[in-house]
Amino acid sequence: MKKFLKIKTTERTPNEIYVDISDETCKKYGFLHGDVMLCTDKLEATVKGVALGKMWYEKDHNAVRGKSCCWGGEETNLLKAGFTLIRRAH
Repeated sequence: MKKFLKIKTTERTPNEIYVDISDETCKKYGFLHGDVMLCTDKLEATVKGVALGKMWYEKDHNAVRGKSCCWGGEETNLLKAGFTLIRRAH
């Protein structure tokens, strides 16, 4: 069953979106909603969910705190793209 969460984004448009937080959808991208991961830029981030065909996550950085960004690379599975799981949410 799909579940959705409204988040703010770092994008100009859309600046708010609904992300699918279901395990069924998120696991296709390598992580689950609430997982903590290490991004390719070595910043920690918390996975929010999937929308617009991309995984959205909130980085632990003052410049973007409270807003989510997404991975724009061709590889949709973030584990294969070089992101690292730090801690599973559940």
